[in-house]
Order: sequence, then structure tokens, then C-alpha cells
Amino acid sequence: MPATENTWRDLKTLHVVFGFTGLLLLIATVALFAADHRREWKQYQRKMRDIDVRLTNWQMEAENTRAAAAQGEQLQESLKKAEASPPQQSAFDQFMGLLGDHPQASALRDLYEASKQPEQGASSRSKLQEAMGVILRRERFLEDKLLSDRKFKSADYD
Repeated sequence: MPATENTWRDLKTLHVVFGFTGLLLLIATVALFAADHRREWKQYQRKMRDIDVRLTNWQMEAENTRAAAAQGEQLQESLKKAEASPPQQSAFDQFMGLLGDHPQASALRDLYEASKQPEQGASSRSKLQEAMGVILRRERFLEDKLLSDRKFKSADYD
């Protein structure tokens, strides 16, 4: 059998048919994607997904709020315990050492001893803190007055 350059079908016609069917398949694929995207239940699905996300966020925030409230209650309880207990002996002794021979030192020691008693804990502790605050404010006032007097004296020398 001799070899020839002829084909069984016309190549130009085959190229046209192939191009037309390829274009037809592309249009069909895009049409199917569009039809699938525009189904009526898709909008409900999107809305439900948004609702689920929002509901989950609300539940997480509610749980975080519960945890923060529980932590706040624990901190309140520890604050009440700290307010009911007397100050540390070392801190009080350090304060009294700085105070020296102040006229109210004995009254402060009596208040400190009263704050150690459980039945008078919180009220005597607040009285002790108030008395210590009064002494501190008075000493700060005296320090400021002495400092301003010294500044005026230094200004006179200048």
C-alpha cells in the first residue's frame, strides 16, 4: 500500500467542529456553575452561616463574661480576706521605726494589736490605716514646710 498525504477526513472541518464543541462545553460549564450558584436555598444557607458565626461569637463572649465574673468574685473574696487581716508585722515595725518617738506611736501599737483580733479585724484595720494616713499627711506637710523654708533661706543667700 502506497503512503499518501491525504487524510480520511478534512482537517479544516475537524478544526472547526473541535473549536465549536470546545466553545459549547465552556458555555455549558459556565451555565452550570451559574445555575448552581443561583439556587434558591443558597441564600438561606449563606444567611444561616452568618447566623451561626454570630451565635458562636455571642456564646464565646458569654463564656468569657462568665469566666471574668468568676475571677472577679474570687478577687473580691481575696480582697475581703486581705482587708480583714492585719498588716504584716515586718511592715508595721518598719513604719514604727521610721516614726520614731512620735506622740501617737503607742495609740498606733494599740490599734495594731486590736487589728490582730478576728472579731475586730476589718474595722480596726481601717481605723489603723486611717490613723497611719493622718500621721503620714501631717509628716508630709511638715516636710514640705521645712523644705520651702530651706528654699527661701537658700534664695536669701543667693
